[in-house]
Amino acid sequence: ILHVANYSDPHGGVWDAFLIGEKSQIQNEKKIRFFMDIFLFSILLFVGIYHLILFVIQKKDSSPLYFGFFSILISFRSLLTSERILHVDFPNLDWNLLFTLEYLTFYLGVPLFMSFVHSLYPNEFSKKVLRLAQGISIFFVSIVIFTKVSFFTHINFFYQIFTILSILYVLYTVIKALIRKKEDILFFFLGLICLVVAVVNDLLVATQLYPGIYIFGYGLVMFIL
Repeated sequence: ILHVANYSDPHGGVWDAFLIGEKSQIQNEKKIRFFMDIFLFSILLFVGIYHLILFVIQKKDSSPLYFGFFSILISFRSLLTSERILHVDFPNLDWNLLFTLEYLTFYLGVPLFMSFVHSLYPNEFSKKVLRLAQGISIFFVSIVIFTKVSFFTHINFFYQIFTILSILYVLYTVIKALIRKKEDILFFFLGLICLVVAVVNDLLVATQLYPGIYIFGYGLVMFIL
């Protein structure tokens, strides 16, 4: 028997088909997913802090600063999605706050990553495009902060479209750098492909067009490697 009440989230309710099996099997699968999320959180948090330390040591290069904050942001997002550790294991935390944080990690992640790519390839990445992307992100962040969950969850589709356009521009920038044979650009390009696949997967899962799991954090680990 399921008691489902949905007054806020347009995608509320049961997302997937039920998994049927013995109690021990179901519990073991949940434990594996839980520890994978914790492992992902730890890796990304460590990488983020490491890059921030790099920036403090050598402040001439701003790319570690952007990537450090981006990694830390995604590390906390891994606790808000997938197994939703903060939702399930900390039931006393306010649901509206957790949902707001989930959306903020998404809306802030896009401009941070674009700033990171711009800092690496300023000649290929237009500063005007970066400023436009930052402005759009700030607009959506403001909506999330100053409106209710029941409102800002219904405009997420528009930010998803913006995210796809941003990905396409980043790919365009990196391909230009690849043609110009920038240093280590091949490794960057291969890592970016892993990241793009993960983003597309997560967008499809979020819109319930594909019954998969969130893998952006794992795509980011592949990108880092």
